[in-house]
Amino acid sequence: MKNFPRSIVALMAMLLLAGQISAQGTVKGTATDDNGEALIGATVLLVGTSRGTATDFNGNYVLENVPAGEQQLMASYTGYANLTQTVMVADGKEVTLNFQLGEDIEVLEEVVVIGYGTVKKDDATGAVNAVSDESFNRGAIISPDQLITGKIAGVQITANSGEPGGQSSIRIRGGTSVNANNEPLYVIDGVPIDNAGINPGGFQAGRNPLNFLNPEDIETFTVLKDASATAIYGSRGANGVIMITTKRGKAGDRPRISYNAWASVAEAVNTVEVLNADQFRSLVTSAQPENLKLLQNADTDWQNEVLQSAFGQNHNLSLTGGGESFGYRASIGYLNQDGILRTSNTERTNFSLNYNHNMLDNSLKVNFNLKGAFTKDRISPNGVIGAGVAYNPTLPILDPGSIFGGYYEYPISVLNAGTNPVAELEQTLDQNEGVRGLGNMEINYELPFIKGLSAKVNVGFDINKGERSRFLPSTIRFQLNSANPGEVRAENYTRISSLLETYLTYDKPLESINSRLNFLAGYSYQDFNNSFPSYVANGLPNDFFGVNNPSGAEELQVRNSVIENRLISFFGRVNFDVSNKYLFTATLRRDGSSRFGPNNRWGIFPSAALGWKISEEPFMEGAASDCASAGASPATRKLGITITSPGIFRETLWLNTNSETISLLRSALRPSTPT
Repeated sequence: MKNFPRSIVALMAMLLLAGQISAQGTVKGTATDDNGEALIGATVLLVGTSRGTATDFNGNYVLENVPAGEQQLMASYTGYANLTQTVMVADGKEVTLNFQLGEDIEVLEEVVVIGYGTVKKDDATGAVNAVSDESFNRGAIISPDQLITGKIAGVQITANSGEPGGQSSIRIRGGTSVNANNEPLYVIDGVPIDNAGINPGGFQAGRNPLNFLNPEDIETFTVLKDASATAIYGSRGANGVIMITTKRGKAGDRPRISYNAWASVAEAVNTVEVLNADQFRSLVTSAQPENLKLLQNADTDWQNEVLQSAFGQNHNLSLTGGGESFGYRASIGYLNQDGILRTSNTERTNFSLNYNHNMLDNSLKVNFNLKGAFTKDRISPNGVIGAGVAYNPTLPILDPGSIFGGYYEYPISVLNAGTNPVAELEQTLDQNEGVRGLGNMEINYELPFIKGLSAKVNVGFDINKGERSRFLPSTIRFQLNSANPGEVRAENYTRISSLLETYLTYDKPLESINSRLNFLAGYSYQDFNNSFPSYVANGLPNDFFGVNNPSGAEELQVRNSVIENRLISFFGRVNFDVSNKYLFTATLRRDGSSRFGPNNRWGIFPSAALGWKISEEPFMEGAASDCASAGASPATRKLGITITSPGIFRETLWLNTNSETISLLRSALRPSTPT
């Protein structure tokens, strides 16, 4: 009896505790920046616990099972000051709590790269976001764009396929066109690369244009997002600009060798729930008994058969150092990464070299960059995952007596039947081998006769060469239906661009009026020479030689495409800073493109922006720490879009050598203009 009261007390405590545990609610809301743009991947944390969540592509978050009562939530995002807010949570209810994050004061003091120069983040009138290597995503990073996925407001990065090294779509504040290219312009160490038509002709697979860069070699990503920031790049800046700066040695650095490596394994997290073999037989028996003859006795999980554990390994070795007036960095990297689809794989060897030298009492600076990669991709056929979901689970994978190369397939007489997805994966040999090199030399000279005046010359090149080949044996099911079974497709591609830019910059403090003037004027010339010779061979004499035996084919089609175009530009920019409070930026660029007709090749793209650093006003002195650098920066700009089809103003002559006919195709007779 003495223990009875204690039991009652313990029971009451348990009931009270259970009541407290059940007293929970949900907090939801959005996280945005000062401009109202969604912050993708921002962290929202329940203070004092490890419980938290992340925002989605629209900046929305939902945090469930929050204890009832007054709670504190903290939102954080790279480059922004953390914000903690209090919310009252009711049992079983849903409450909304929105976060608007301001930029970190320390970040505002940083110098960021902009087009043809640098500026303090706090003095930029345009929308500029920079992410340095300290803030990059970590883990098994394969391509450079993965470093900043979810790191920058208004930038959405989406993988177009599960292929390792496959192309990604990057959208900065959404797209600008329904039909045209919406990819941003990439500028790597001062060299704009041509990302228009990354899939050159034929059946060229979509590959990531940044895949030749080793993520370990990248120091910063800078994204120019709005009209004022991108105007200096004219028509090519309509979709935004992503500027990539690679790591380099500095004068005075001691020699340092660095090695790092990682290994990884990836699995498909979820698969589609489908009927097993017995369930499928029951369904066919009850709904389509006439098709029972198409069933077999196997029990095959086709999704499991087409997927694999994706193993990867990565190795990086670098040497960094410098002397009294020079710095250097050299690196080499190796990546071997499987895809989650059987047979898919990418192998890449990267290299980079940077050397910079200061001369003539630092008035002459020379910077040399060279980077490149050798890549080899094994590419999976399209539609295999869908086939793995839909294919008959009662069918076996193999049939030793089959005419389809030892794989079980529906008879040819069965119309509209799918292809054994394992057979399609293993019988198709689709591969891409390429080499790419990017380099430039920059010379910057501070002219002695006018203080603050400097001249800069930038000479660069981008070379991308390779071969894509695909072999379909005569025994693959859909080839047996063709007139000439057995097919080889091959395409050699060469893309070469060269760059010459020269410009003057003038930076002058106007102490008498507590102001500063910065002026830029320059010229840019870039040409592009692309060629895509290719052939398609059908009706191969045998399958043994694969892609190496097109000469004996029943049908052989040979094509060659040569594309040349050039872009000439004149550009200028004026920045005027009054009392470190009032900012004015005016930009003008005139682009001339050979893609357009002779009378419509030139377009002018002006921009103007005003900025007001309200936090520097005397009446904001007490609130400056709370609002960081509050301000307003209205801007206006005339936009243009660079077309990706060369010579659209010309008539196109097409020669079909098989039927010995000539066709003349005319472009739509309407004015073409870069504006």
